[in-house]
Amino acid sequence: MKALIICDQFEEAERLKNITQAKFKNIKLIISNSLEMTMDIAASEGPFGFIVLDVDMKNMDPNAVGLDLIDFIGDRPFLFYGTEQIYKDRVSDELLNSNEFNEFLSRPIDRKDFGENIIDLVDKVSSWAKEEDLSTKSVEINPEDYIPMKIKVFYLYEVFSYDLYMAITPTSYMRLVTADTPYTITMLANYAKKGVKQLYIKKDDQLKFLESEAQKCMKAMKVISPESPDLYLILLRAISVTHQYLNSIGVNPTVIDLADGIVDAITRQVKKVNDLKHILKNYPSFYKGVSSKSLLCAYLCLFLAKKMSWDSVTTIGKLVISSILQDFNLEEEHYTHILNKNSFQIDDMDEVEKEKFMQHPIDNSQVAKQFTNYPEVEFIIENHHELPNREGFPNQPSIANLTKITAVFNICQYIASALDTDKINQANINKVLKSMSHDFNFSSFKEPYSLVTKLLKFS
Repeated sequence: MKALIICDQFEEAERLKNITQAKFKNIKLIISNSLEMTMDIAASEGPFGFIVLDVDMKNMDPNAVGLDLIDFIGDRPFLFYGTEQIYKDRVSDELLNSNEFNEFLSRPIDRKDFGENIIDLVDKVSSWAKEEDLSTKSVEINPEDYIPMKIKVFYLYEVFSYDLYMAITPTSYMRLVTADTPYTITMLANYAKKGVKQLYIKKDDQLKFLESEAQKCMKAMKVISPESPDLYLILLRAISVTHQYLNSIGVNPTVIDLADGIVDAITRQVKKVNDLKHILKNYPSFYKGVSSKSLLCAYLCLFLAKKMSWDSVTTIGKLVISSILQDFNLEEEHYTHILNKNSFQIDDMDEVEKEKFMQHPIDNSQVAKQFTNYPEVEFIIENHHELPNREGFPNQPSIANLTKITAVFNICQYIASALDTDKINQANINKVLKSMSHDFNFSSFKEPYSLVTKLLKFS
């Protein structure tokens, strides 16, 4: 078992470590003396059975550190070490009651009964790890038995039905989240900041998850009110599950049914709310990436289609399906925000990444052909980065070969890409529209560009 000592007095921390390890040979204690060091250790050295937290520290707020750690690595028992009065003043009830095994260890370290006291308390706090069977969280595995999923997928949940693992080495995974145990977005975001892009679940578990989640989303989309703010998250989850299916398994009847359900739910929501400003104002801004851009693009497409006086059910379905499928195979979430082929983000890619990105409209269009209820979708997706001045990619066709629905979609996907990376307000909308005037405001793109500027003028 590992435990973490957070103390800005290094010599005293070493004494705590030595006293504890002299009695508990199976406990490895790691010392941290700064907030940055604490978070680095928490991300790379765990899992930890308990945390020794010095409440008398001068260079850190012990309460803030404790709560940050709970957000980062989940619930753990604390052994609060320090002066009793300071402990009462600097540890909130929230942190104090965060775990039933929390204990207090009083200074000074030189008192006669200190050794007996720490042995007794460490025995109590470490019993949590024994009950949790924490040792099973780090396992040697066969990588072929596990499948990666983007860490951002799990931002949409608070509890997950299966164990989630983080790769430590190619053959050693650490169980980051235990099945059916609450976790926080903050914890996942902190790991993402440390460079963790994927979590892993067992292949059998992934299929069970996708099938179960698809059914839940389809049911929720049918019964939830189009005016409910909860619908945004349901749609994001449904789109995310669709992408996971396509990347892992491919097109199957469940994916087709789920996509149809998304089309129906978005169409009903837009028809009922009938106010783009309201939708953008209430849009959940925390979840940016491929699924979020897809949903924003669908909203923009349907409102612009209405401005174009398009009311065909088939046309509406094409626009929504194209929104869902356009970027589903992008490996990096931020790639969905690349606006053109001259972006510095493309310059930063290696040759393999660059080729894959430039090819993604063609690759995704081939998958779109399997959605046979939506003719022309493969053409829209293959050309969704093309421009009337032949400055787009990947094929740079002449304007005569780009349809009006392609013009509408390309304008909307561009705006969605830009707004998904920033606050959605009038100033940023105006900035995006102005940046488009050179490339979009002529030929078959001229009319939809003019209409979208009017559509997005809210004040």
